[in-house]
Amino acid sequence: MISTAWLYKIPHSGGQTSGNADIAVVQIGSDYESFPLSTNQWVGCNGAVNTASYRLQAQWSTLSFAFALQSHTPPDLVVEWTVIADGATIYSGTAKPGDPFERLELDVSGVRDLQFTARTDSICGTADKGYAALVQGYVAAR
Repeated sequence: MISTAWLYKIPHSGGQTSGNADIAVVQIGSDYESFPLSTNQWVGCNGAVNTASYRLQAQWSTLSFAFALQSHTPPDLVVEWTVIADGATIYSGTAKPGDPFERLELDVSGVRDLQFTARTDSICGTADKGYAALVQGYVAAR
């Protein structure tokens, strides 16, 4: 039997709206698509890092998500992001608005504390929610 939970439902903490439920609006080609059941991720600006922490408590084996920048992101923004499991980086990437994104499945077996970080060296504008989303992110256990 497989057990799953949307990432935003896992106990979390983070700056601004990071970790909260989100309907992500992401550019795919020349169209914009909405992805309900996503998790918001704030991006730290001017070199600052924003971190969202999730307490997995070694209860999950797989993390599935796609990292994407949303439609309200300034067009020239470049974001560096990482996934950290119990203090060790298990994935890192960069993203720009409109970049194609891919679904990732990462092994989080035995992980107690999971963090997503996001930062840019750019100056950001104001926004009601974070520029990034963990598109339909969830954890699963077997």
